[in-house]
Amino acid sequence: HNMRGALVFCLCSLILVGCYGNEVKEERKERHHLMKDLVRDILDNQNFAIALNISKSTLTSSFNSGTKYPQVWIRHVNAFLELSLEVQAHDKVRDILVTFGRLQNGDGSIPDGYDASSHMPFTHTTESDQETSWVQAIYKYVNITRDSSILDIICNGTSMQVRMDRALQYVFNNKFSSFYGLVFGATTIDWGDIQPEDVPGYDVDSYTHPAIDVYDNAMMSIAIQNYLSIAQTNSTRVSYYKNMLISISSNVTKYLWDSDHEKYHPHVYIYDRPFPLCSEEDAIYYHGGTTIAALAGYLSRDQIMQAYLDMVKNVNASGGQQTIGLSVYPPYMPGLFQNPTVSEQYSYQNGGDFDWFGGRMVQVLIREGFIPEAMSSLVPMVDRVVKARDYYEWWDYSNKPMGSGAWHAGAGAVGQAIAMLQSWARSQVQL
Repeated sequence: HNMRGALVFCLCSLILVGCYGNEVKEERKERHHLMKDLVRDILDNQNFAIALNISKSTLTSSFNSGTKYPQVWIRHVNAFLELSLEVQAHDKVRDILVTFGRLQNGDGSIPDGYDASSHMPFTHTTESDQETSWVQAIYKYVNITRDSSILDIICNGTSMQVRMDRALQYVFNNKFSSFYGLVFGATTIDWGDIQPEDVPGYDVDSYTHPAIDVYDNAMMSIAIQNYLSIAQTNSTRVSYYKNMLISISSNVTKYLWDSDHEKYHPHVYIYDRPFPLCSEEDAIYYHGGTTIAALAGYLSRDQIMQAYLDMVKNVNASGGQQTIGLSVYPPYMPGLFQNPTVSEQYSYQNGGDFDWFGGRMVQVLIREGFIPEAMSSLVPMVDRVVKARDYYEWWDYSNKPMGSGAWHAGAGAVGQAIAMLQSWARSQVQL
């Protein structure tokens, strides 16, 4: 009896294992077919090819930010430099980066940009990303071209490498809270440059409320990583920067991460806040800052997926026709900012849709292997570009193009995302 029972048990087990094995095989087969369909959809998407061509023709023409911007902005250059290197002569791109080095101020600060014809510099002092954008852009140039000689170029008696070090140190000397161990700037909407206290609100003044946000600190973390990977510097400076990198990452989690809601607090205020408590600022989700945090390595793979899902949820909740390039959700309540371009909800930086950030979130998704999510996020960005036959500075609630045309930062971020997705699809065909 015992022997017969054992045989029956073994037979049942084998049948169960066989059934399970068949299920796994079927599941794998189905996944393989879905992946093949996805690869074909990517490679057959004509709008991807059209939008990428528009990106390249936009970036071939100049380095200024767009039709309404005759200036070269370093934050925008940093977003389009990779694709620009495919269509522009490398020495021209290098000249742009060296020009910023020549325009560096004695204290180490880098201007926001300069007029494309007169080379007259300008700066919106509410921002804290000029220096970090410049260092990141130089890294991208060296990484892609393998031309590290740019670091040895002497500008006004000082090498570019030393100037990069001085640029980062400027932020630590002038825009760094020793109490929180984090970079600060003026109170703005996420990565924006408009403070609420006055008009136009581009410059730090007696009305400014200094604040810490994730965007500025993520930009610094990326810049430090980039600097350490290309600079030939002494062990003391390497040690200093490595320690700062660890410290900033830890303090971002400690002070800015809202674990209850799995998002970043919009601001930590160094003194007092410019908004009344009833403004409910802490409920606002910063899409752009979260994207750069993902690029900086602050978020785990699971947290990146959660961030993506939250962004999609925000887009749906807004009720508009926007993409994950939506700047913030919910937007700041009307009247909190004096500058009329952001005083209303879904206007410009206060709830507009910016594909030079949305495109970079798609790049994050591709890097992490979230291909279906990247595809579904990228398609609406690309389709509207093809419909408009141009990249625009931002898109409004009803998906209407707004601001400057020939928007280089959008052309760079979305174009690079298209190229990455196509590259992934081609690599799957070869498997």
